[in-house]
Amino acid sequence: MLSEAAVAGQLRIRGAADRFQGGFRTLVQGINNTLDAVVEPVNFATAYIQRMADGEYGEAIEKEYQGEFKTLMESLMSIRASLNNLVGETVALTRAAAAGDLTVRADLTKFKGGYADIATGFNQTLDAVIAPLNEAIAVLGRIAVNDYTTEMTGQYQGMLKQFAESVNLTRARLVSIQDAILRVAEGDISRL
Repeated sequence: MLSEAAVAGQLRIRGAADRFQGGFRTLVQGINNTLDAVVEPVNFATAYIQRMADGEYGEAIEKEYQGEFKTLMESLMSIRASLNNLVGETVALTRAAAAGDLTVRADLTKFKGGYADIATGFNQTLDAVIAPLNEAIAVLGRIAVNDYTTEMTGQYQGMLKQFAESVNLTRARLVSIQDAILRVAEGDISRL
């Protein structure tokens, strides 16, 4: 009965050791003790994983486990460290962006695997946003000193493409106004 229950994942079921005498009693109690030794760390790990899934992973595992259970707890602590790093880097990026500093990037040396992919994605997103902003700053800086020779040429997508098109349209309108004023200065009022 105990073997079938354990195979079925019903680790709460225990044998009635008090129904037996001598070696059989010791055997059933030993199986119960083994199940108790397995269930406690499994339940702890399950609850810990659920807390991490719910976004609560601040506490370190302080209880000492042995053997495979130690390996399990060390793995949980490794996941916890990766999640803490990811949250820390995300908060730093968010604060920097909110303060107008889009040059801050996630430290990729803190991550491995999928966590590194997420952090890389954050960095690439910022790069995709900052490239047209930097180009616009350069174009608008030239326009500010009446130099209309430069326009945005980057190949952007979506809203960033619309942004570049708006900067270029503004530049084109200013060039048109400049042309009209120059023509008026020469006596040609046809553009008016």
